[in-house]
Amino acid sequence: AMTLGTTQLDSTPTAIQNKSPMTHVAGFCKIDNAVAYVTSAKVMVNNSISQVNVLGQNSAYGTSLGQKSVTGTLTLVFEDTVMYNKYINGTAAALEVQITDGTDSHTWELPNIKLSKVSAASDAGVRILTCDFTGLYDATLGAIISVTRTA
Repeated sequence: AMTLGTTQLDSTPTAIQNKSPMTHVAGFCKIDNAVAYVTSAKVMVNNSISQVNVLGQNSAYGTSLGQKSVTGTLTLVFEDTVMYNKYINGTAAALEVQITDGTDSHTWELPNIKLSKVSAASDAGVRILTCDFTGLYDATLGAIISVTRTA
């Protein structure tokens, strides 16, 4: 028997009215609740849903249940070996990124990520660590990722 998952969505979302695109003037990135000096954060969410076509019907019959995945890349200042050791030891980490314009904010939380590739480089004399990661299901959150908007 197939069991369908649940989605944690606000059943009565309120749209923000008369707001221009956010100009982010501040933010932070935390890894395991410690501030990390991140120069770039990229998160990709793929729900892998595709349409199901059937003979004799000129529109989609429905959609398939996709295998969702969350992946990304962090580029951060290489201050210590914490992230490198998480990669070597296969240890999971928690990631939280928040950007704000001083009033409104967006927060992305991935409480269970695994590093899949780590490389170090130097950029204008600053040691940079680039970390590819995969988001894993978190039982406490009941999901892989949480995105929160405050207005």
